[in-house]
Amino acid sequence: MTQRSEISPADPQLLVDARGDGEWIVSAPAPDGALHVYRLGPADWLVSEVGHDSEGRGCDLGQALDALSAGAATPAWWQAVPALIDGCDRSG
Repeated sequence: MTQRSEISPADPQLLVDARGDGEWIVSAPAPDGALHVYRLGPADWLVSEVGHDSEGRGCDLGQALDALSAGAATPAWWQAVPALIDGCDRSG
């Protein structure tokens, strides 16, 4: 069962959908899309843009997001993703 909840008081339009243990989808309003986030292990994160053939991997979520962007401009809301996931992960 998924848990869909508003997470960010700074931008209540960002939603985190907890898909299972170590898996989330973080969504922003159109046209910004969504990110699929996986915690594969304690120091192994994978992030992909939903609907795109792209992915980034790193030792932490910030590093995985950096790898996903590969130096290109990204939506500003991506910066909030690590805190959103951390808060969601701790709340269970």
